Parts: sequence; C-alpha cells; structure tokens
Amino acid sequence: MKWMAFAGAAALALSVGFVSPVAADKSTDQGGGVELLQEKVPTPTELKISEGSAEGHKLPMDVYKKALKAAKGGDLEALRGCFNPNNLDFIDEKTWENDGDEELTYLGAVAKVLKGYSEEGAARAQGKVGDYAVITVRNGEAVNLVKVVRTAKYSDDGKEQPKNWYLSSFYASEYRIDYNAPDVKTIRDAIEKGDLAKFKEFLDPWQTQVLDLLDGVQEGVDPYALLLKRVQLIAKNAEAPTILVDRSGTGLAYWFHNAEKGTNTFLCLRFVEDYDWRTEKRFTSVKFDISSTTEFHRDAKQAFDNYVQDWSW
Repeated sequence: MKWMAFAGAAALALSVGFVSPVAADKSTDQGGGVELLQEKVPTPTELKISEGSAEGHKLPMDVYKKALKAAKGGDLEALRGCFNPNNLDFIDEKTWENDGDEELTYLGAVAKVLKGYSEEGAARAQGKVGDYAVITVRNGEAVNLVKVVRTAKYSDDGKEQPKNWYLSSFYASEYRIDYNAPDVKTIRDAIEKGDLAKFKEFLDPWQTQVLDLLDGVQEGVDPYALLLKRVQLIAKNAEAPTILVDRSGTGLAYWFHNAEKGTNTFLCLRFVEDYDWRTEKRFTSVKFDISSTTEFHRDAKQAFDNYVQDWSW
C-alpha cells in the first residue's frame, strides 16, 4: 500500500495512503477485527455537490473565485458577501493581527491571506446531502483547504429562502493551515516504520490519559504500542483514502473504503496554527487525533454525519 501525499499540482490530489510494514495477524488480513459499527456509511461515490441559485454562488468554485477577486481588489464589502450570511458575528471586530501599524478586523485579516491565494483549485464533495464541500488549493508547497457551505439566508418572516454557496469561515488562521505540513510526513513515516517513540511525539497528552492508566497493568504489554498497531491495521484497509475535513474545525479524516469487502475505516489528524517566537513565523503543527479516530471506530455513520454535518434539514 502506498502513501500518495498531495502529488500532482494540476490535479491537486489529496489521495493519501498508509503503509503498514509490521505484519498484521492473519485473522486481521482476512478482513476481521477492525471496524465495529458501520451502519449505512455512504460510499465515496455517493458524495455530491448540489447547485446554488444566485449568480456567483451556484457552485463552490464560483464563490471562491468571487472572494479572491474581492480580496485581491481590496473590495471588503464584496468579500463580506462571500461568507455565510448567517455567521457574520464579529467579522468587523478587531483581531490581534495587523498590517504594519494598522490593526485588522477579522474581515481585513482574512482578506490579507486570500490576496496570496492561487486562483487554481478543485472542489471536493464532503457529504451525501451536497451542502458541504472543500476547495483544495496549492499555494507554493502548502496545500490549503477552503471550506464552503450551501445554505439559505435566515429570514425574519420564516419564509424559505434559496440555498447558495458561501465560504464557511472568516477566520484568517483557518486559511493559513497547511494540510501538507512536514508533520504529516513525519507521522506517516512513524506509522509505516513502526517507530513508537516518534509516533508518541504526535499524540495529544490530553487524549492519552487512559493509555497512561493502563501502562504497566500487564507485563510486556504497552498500550501505546497497541494503539500504533491498531493504526497500522486501520491503514491497511484500502489503497487510497478519501479526505474528509472537519466542518467545525481544522481536522482531517482519512477514509479508507474497501469496495470489495464493503468496509470503512478512518484515521484522523488535527491541524493547529502555532507561532515560533524565535523566528516570529507562523507554522502548522499536526497531532494524531485519538478521540475522533475512536468515534469513527465506535460508530462510523454517526461520526461521519457529525464530522461533516451531513444533515438534510
């Protein structure tokens, strides 16, 4: 199995695969033991992008290009109209960011980031309902993912309004997250090589307390080693996973769908913008997300719906 990491600038491919060099139990190779509940998880081919109604908001790429044009042209009012109209609270509030001596609002800060974005991108469906998608954009070596939602503007009279596509978030930090950050490759290599010490460096201590509790219970059994083996087994399930982006955060779920066996397994990473005070530069750090991976393992259908908010109401 191969990991194909963000290769092909033209295609903006997000196909990622894990290699498991450590041999799994033969019983696991026969397809047993990895997933628990997989009630009606859609197949990747069922994901779709529904169409909006207004000009400039009919498809994800339409509103993306509209937003870039406004940002690059300094038209903040036009840019404001590209964001989810039901989620504009605080967009004009001041942030901690600045442009020279000028303090920036949230709108001004995200405009500053979008000015440097490439106009080339690819929209990827994230749900079966068709109201959520991400746009993959390669900006130099970085890969950024722009979340877009299809929604109707709330009406005071309660009348149903047409749905259109909008950028989901106006937080500049989300547009700086590099989903091709060096940590991704390091985590991948640690899993492939079975490097437990390196793998542990990318675990969130707030998520490993139960592992610490189990440590030493049975001689020769390391709960962290069992976690790594579980991760390796999950990653063996398919060649090239589909990428899901946490609709309410900056996490990725690698969805391994095996069409032949009808199985689905998931691995999750969480991405965070950090700041290096020595170099005074921002960078993206990555952690293996035990909690989200566990939720998918326990009940993939419920976790899928919650992760991408794939609800039809």
